[in-house]
Amino acid sequence: MSAAANANEFDPLLHPVQVAKLLGVSLSWLAKSRMNGTGPRFVKIGRAVRYAMSAVQEYINSRQRLSTSEPLVRRITRPRRPRPARKGPTQSE
Repeated sequence: MSAAANANEFDPLLHPVQVAKLLGVSLSWLAKSRMNGTGPRFVKIGRAVRYAMSAVQEYINSRQRLSTSEPLVRRITRPRRPRPARKGPTQSE
């Protein structure tokens, strides 16, 4: 097959059940990671969620570390929301 033909082909799309099994995580973790933007990149087709095989491989490669002290670089950084002030007795009472 020529290089031009390969460029026109799409990655196989995987169902979330397949990705969860491949990564060894639960479907719930995968759904939460989609919401937080911390998991593998995904594709929405209508209401269906699918993962390109290359995106899952990219995610796995991005999680590789040489030691436990090596910092994890997050793909998406969001500012933290301030916590609401606690209501209760004050020190002066």
